[in-house]
Amino acid sequence: MEALFQFMTFEELDENEPHSIDSPSESPTEPYYRSVKNVIKIVRTASSLALGRFGRGKKVETTKRAVLTRTVHQLSALALHQVTTVLSGVKSLVSTGTLRPSWDKVTHFGLHFIRSNMNFQYHTMGLVRFGQSNMISMTPSGVTVEKCEFVVDRSKLVTYERDGRAYQQSTECWRYPVPVEDPLNSSEIYTLDGEWVTKPTHSRFSKHRRIIYYIHGGAYILGNAIMYRNLTGILAKNTGIPIFAINYRLAPENPFPAALHDALAGYLWLIDPQNSVFSYTSPDIQRHEPYAPQDIIISGDSAGGGLAMALLNYLNMYLRDKNTCSIIPLPRGAILLSPWVDLSCTSKSWSENQELDFLPPHARKLHEPVFNDFQHPVYSYCFGENTGRPLDILSPTGSEFLNRIPSFISMKKFEEAQSSKQATNGDDAWIQQKMGESERDAIERFVRHPLVSPIFGEFKDLPPILIQAGECELLRDETVALAYKYKTHNKDSDTSWIRHEMYCDMIHDFQLASAWIPAASLSIKQFVHFTHSVLESTKFSDYTPLELTEEEGKLIKMVDSHCFK
Repeated sequence: MEALFQFMTFEELDENEPHSIDSPSESPTEPYYRSVKNVIKIVRTASSLALGRFGRGKKVETTKRAVLTRTVHQLSALALHQVTTVLSGVKSLVSTGTLRPSWDKVTHFGLHFIRSNMNFQYHTMGLVRFGQSNMISMTPSGVTVEKCEFVVDRSKLVTYERDGRAYQQSTECWRYPVPVEDPLNSSEIYTLDGEWVTKPTHSRFSKHRRIIYYIHGGAYILGNAIMYRNLTGILAKNTGIPIFAINYRLAPENPFPAALHDALAGYLWLIDPQNSVFSYTSPDIQRHEPYAPQDIIISGDSAGGGLAMALLNYLNMYLRDKNTCSIIPLPRGAILLSPWVDLSCTSKSWSENQELDFLPPHARKLHEPVFNDFQHPVYSYCFGENTGRPLDILSPTGSEFLNRIPSFISMKKFEEAQSSKQATNGDDAWIQQKMGESERDAIERFVRHPLVSPIFGEFKDLPPILIQAGECELLRDETVALAYKYKTHNKDSDTSWIRHEMYCDMIHDFQLASAWIPAASLSIKQFVHFTHSVLESTKFSDYTPLELTEEEGKLIKMVDSHCFK
């Protein structure tokens, strides 16, 4: 019962307010919602009465009874939503058929079911986290999983940033101040954990010295290594290379740059487990032999793919000494699966593919909540739980007025603005401009930081990268833009090249369905081929594309390998 109380801490919905469980206008389920909402109200009333009788004559805490009431309300709404989902799914198949030529009825209905639940308007962070923590992991046969834990000393980790200051001041990246002193991430000593996913014949203590460093997705607010164990297990099994999957700290409890620092800490743990950054780690933990950076492939999906790319920007743009030498060496290569690299959500595919992908299409409205009581993940990642967070560490401007959200500016600053020359001359518009800059403007600057949205970074001299994306996903266009920008930054390099693969009719994170979707199975084969090819040689001139059958060739809409000599 206690587990039930943990996740239901959301605010009870006000029946007098126009809360809606309506899906976006393009959904065919609209005719069912009016009756469903009435049924929900009946169930809520009945459950409230039942819970009231249950507590009669017993010493039941009022707060727990209220939480339990809200729990029943939430679960009843979720259950009834499944009914409307099934009905609307059947209706859409009968009226319009499958949305894409290559989708069969099972694929169409499965995506409809996921899409409908992703658009369910009564989601709360607690509910989603509860479901995530109780998810049953699906570990493929033939692989083993071993938990890993290490303690990070943040005060020592950020010294790498400070060591790179001289280099930063001589380059364009100095326009983006590094986020070293962030008061919202003030915990100096904290524990990270992850998983080693390997074939039984490949122990992390063996002489098999290659590794894939995997960073999971989840919009920076959800996800863990367990949720992706099926994918990491398949990758470990097919590549024959161990995988280390890290659990980085999530927003909004731990906003940027927590996840980036954790990604760096995980990489440092692989290449130097005896580093002083990990001096608080228990001596009872058996540490692996260091992996050489040239034997590491970094990979990730969705937000994890974006975080992997941000880590490359971090190492390449910020962590260099005054002689431009890397303070921490770059890995051998990277593989990004449907990466989220532009948090401004402005690419055209956000609107073009809104009826096809399962991600909530209204998430493109950056400044609006994704659900009724669920703030946008970008706000969670950038601001955390406090929209009054100072932005001095990230803003290219120097004005103190532009570096703090106006609703949280102290009265003293407001009085100073009123007493200024412009204000005394009656320029009320000036006061409004300085004090009224909204959090929207701050976010617009924030998401263009190259460590937040890595597409805004400098890509010269980065290692080879493979990008896989689906033709029908919302993030399609930003993956194309990332590949093009990488190409233009490395025109004369044979060792810095990128391969972009776009799969026909595929949606976001389609690689997770490799067991039953042929295109996803092919993407795993391409992953394996690229991994082994790059670990043997980073030169594009040495790379030989995987030979495809005629049927496999039809599964890929576009393959673009960028290398200019």
